Amino acid sequence: MKKRDNTIILLGVLIMLVGVSIIGCGGERVENKKIVELVREDLADSLGVPQDSISVKSIEQVEWNDAGLGVPSGMAAQVITPGYIIYLEYDGMVYKYHTDTRESFIRVEKT
Repeated sequence: MKKRDNTIILLGVLIMLVGVSIIGCGGERVENKKIVELVREDLADSLGVPQDSISVKSIEQVEWNDAGLGVPSGMAAQVITPGYIIYLEYDGMVYKYHTDTRESFIRVEKT
């Protein structure tokens, strides 16, 4: 069992070294940490507050029916698009983002 634990730790270090970040939020795994930072930055900029004051409330992994990230649009390519619903929180307010797994996102509502 100890050898397996060491192997898991070594694997985790190797993953970090090659730049593939996996973070956990609300039980979901995010393969690209950059998308989380992009939406936090977007919300911080729009509210005029420091990015570190924005917290990640939860993340849900989804498959969007088109490239429009779940937001109705006649212009989006009709292709299954993996992504996330990311809920951010600032000052008691919750903000919802739809994303792909790379760099595209849309803020869809404030809850």
